Amino acid sequence: MTSTGSGLVVEGFAGPGGWSEGLRLAGFRGDSVGIELDRDAAATATEAGHRRLVADVATVDLDQFEAVDGVVQSPPCPPWSASGAGRGRIDQAEVADRMTDFAQGRVPDQEVTWADARSPLTAEPLRYVARLRPRWVALEQVPAVLPLWQHAAALLRELGYRTWTGVVAAEQYGVAQTRRRAVLTARLDDGALAPGPHSARLVSMADVLGWDGAVLVSNYGTGGDPKRRGRRPMTGPAFTMTGRCGRNKWEWPDGTRRNMTVAEAGLLQGFRVDYPWAGGSTSRQLQVGNAVPPPLAAAVLKPLLLAGSKPFAAIPADPVIGVSAAVLG
Repeated sequence: MTSTGSGLVVEGFAGPGGWSEGLRLAGFRGDSVGIELDRDAAATATEAGHRRLVADVATVDLDQFEAVDGVVQSPPCPPWSASGAGRGRIDQAEVADRMTDFAQGRVPDQEVTWADARSPLTAEPLRYVARLRPRWVALEQVPAVLPLWQHAAALLRELGYRTWTGVVAAEQYGVAQTRRRAVLTARLDDGALAPGPHSARLVSMADVLGWDGAVLVSNYGTGGDPKRRGRRPMTGPAFTMTGRCGRNKWEWPDGTRRNMTVAEAGLLQGFRVDYPWAGGSTSRQLQVGNAVPPPLAAAVLKPLLLAGSKPFAAIPADPVIGVSAAVLG
């Protein structure tokens, strides 16, 4: 295999730059553009040196993109997240139908009443792939979306792609937090599909922050009790960073406490220490929590950035690794 920098990488729901930073960490030196509707997130990414198109992923004109090598998307997770209302699960069958329509060149039904208005955005990757026909694809979402990624993988195989789906743990790829995500990768040639090798050891909060001695107290309750907060020593990874990461607290043995800063949350998410977060405190917390951790993104992207030795001819069965999930009816 040989590395490739030819062609454009198009990032949907690009946010502040989790995938963009992952591309850099994976050794990509080509051209990429991220589509992002939130102006604060786009400003963060732009200041960090990543190109952004401020637009709606669902309405952007795809004819402006030529010679696309890769498509990356992380649709909004609140419709599916356990920490949110989870109304997207009611929409699962309709989202699957929308994926099928996009993949087969049809205009989806516009009269659907969505339980969560953001749910149909999870089908957008199929519109992009069907129109742009990139060499490779990488998608990421919360684990509840795995059945939809499996459905998307079947549709991509019909378009000639090889696919891999599974649930990955960010802490196994050099991220100082426990974070599980459903991933789909696909490619038209015979190169590798699965994310890169696991880290030799877990990275701790103390490792990335450069100090120790406190306990991290979660903003969320455990066991369904909102008053019983989870606690973790700094010798291990943090809880999953969310859009309310600034409400997590550090607590010292003498009883001193303070809230986590956005810069600290960014470090625990895998961003560099000087990452230029833009906007107010609420916006910056959302950007951190919604971003793909760059080390995880790099592990997913690095195999895909290597060109296979030849175009793929046969369509194999799809390996599903990690979490079992019900097949869509």
